[in-house]
Amino acid sequence: MVRAAFWGFLLAGTALGGTAPDFPAKGRCPIPVEGVTHAQFILRRKADSACTSDLAAAERAYRDSRRELVRLVETSASGDEIARMERRLVTRRAVWHARLGECGDCWAAPTRRIEGEELDGQVWYESDGFCEIPFTAPGPLERAWSAATDFLLSVGRYPREKLGFPHVARLVAVDFATGALRPEVKELSVSPTHLWVLALGPRILELQSGFTYFNELTFERVKWAADAEMLIRARTVRPPRGFVPPRAEAVNVAGEREIVATKSLSRVKAQWYLDGAGHLRYWTAAEFRAPSKFVEESGQALEMATLARVYEELVFREP
Repeated sequence: MVRAAFWGFLLAGTALGGTAPDFPAKGRCPIPVEGVTHAQFILRRKADSACTSDLAAAERAYRDSRRELVRLVETSASGDEIARMERRLVTRRAVWHARLGECGDCWAAPTRRIEGEELDGQVWYESDGFCEIPFTAPGPLERAWSAATDFLLSVGRYPREKLGFPHVARLVAVDFATGALRPEVKELSVSPTHLWVLALGPRILELQSGFTYFNELTFERVKWAADAEMLIRARTVRPPRGFVPPRAEAVNVAGEREIVATKSLSRVKAQWYLDGAGHLRYWTAAEFRAPSKFVEESGQALEMATLARVYEELVFREP
């Protein structure tokens, strides 16, 4: 969802037509090593003691910044103080994400380009990745499951200003029958739910860019069990008659607002998968007019950033 919007702004525009890749079957993310389990794959990466030491330090620095930012907000500190701490958090979070992807509990596959006659000459980019929760006892696994599912079904927590996904600027539920905005909806309770999303792109000549898209989410709330599986799927659909997009503006944690120059993204799919044994997977695919070196080089980092935000809920819950 988020990554595809970021990619698209840097291209000439979104493509129309072509056959979208299928959603993955319910199940775990493929890994690049044969003959090992996901847990064994992660353990092998953790054998790099220098990397794991850097990872521990990066995680502490990020968590310290996050706690301090929350404290500043709760004590009504000045906007300048909050903005400075938010910038520090963004820097430290990027370092943590990089180390987490190298030798931590999460792994993101290199972004894959899909093209061919069956796609009518268009190009699809696909990303996939997973996190393996470092718990085995039922109690911690159930608590992690509850934390992750609560976050994923709480769309009111997705925006950046709420310390949600770094590239989600705004998200508003929509009544699909009338097109009316429903900003009061903060939890996913009805499947399908329709959402208008504003995702941040890069700054271009000091102007914040972004992408808007209209999603249909389907899901089922599932109670934890050792063999439980939960799936959330999102795909872009045409907005209903009567729908008027909200104002495209980004808000940071300090409450500062700025207008976002947007384009509309029309072809994207995404899927979250979580199982009772502690495996979290995120897959997404988006269509573009032509190959993009930027997408191929940046998609993996954006996949990790998306996974890592939910990993926080699984492993270390912060206020």
